[in-house]
Amino acid sequence: MRLGGPRMGLMKNLLSRSCFTHIAHHQSSAYAAFSPKNYKYYFEGNRKLYAKLPDLHSNFPKSEFACITVNFGPRTRTHIHTDAKNTAHGMCAVTALGSFNPKLGGHLVLWDLKLLIEFPPGCTILLPSALLCHSNTSVQAHETRYSITQYTAGGIWRWLDSGGQTEVNLKLNNPEEWQELQTRKQGRRERVLDMFSTLEEIEAALVA
Repeated sequence: MRLGGPRMGLMKNLLSRSCFTHIAHHQSSAYAAFSPKNYKYYFEGNRKLYAKLPDLHSNFPKSEFACITVNFGPRTRTHIHTDAKNTAHGMCAVTALGSFNPKLGGHLVLWDLKLLIEFPPGCTILLPSALLCHSNTSVQAHETRYSITQYTAGGIWRWLDSGGQTEVNLKLNNPEEWQELQTRKQGRRERVLDMFSTLEEIEAALVA
């Protein structure tokens, strides 16, 4: 379902603006270019999702991400975390916005990889946010920093894998099919690891 709440009107207004659409489409296009196997998985999965739920529609016509979060700042900073409910093998697309000096703040920190990355306003990064501990540094008191993040919750794919219902309901309604699902899960770790493209694969796809 589409989430509502007191900010629903505000989000609807924001998502209707062309600048948000441009950013969202850029994020999705970057996903297709730099994580093509994952992008294909999302594209095909979304077709199944919309077939199951014809009244559901995407946030943006040319984005294959199901969800969006907008951090309104005015000096957005995140603590060290992983996004455990996101698709484990999928990418999260983050675009930094605002007016700040990226030499002095707003850096993206990937703790597991021991990387501190300059992240200027207007730039987008793709990262497996469910797997890597990450955060960002603060900006100066007189500056602003916002962010737009697109991602897909892993529960969406589990719902589809269970035939358009929760796994609990599948077990209650069709124990045999539930058992088949458990069998299909074997070897999933190796299958999803293969969905991360190597630099050589990305380079070959870009040249083609």
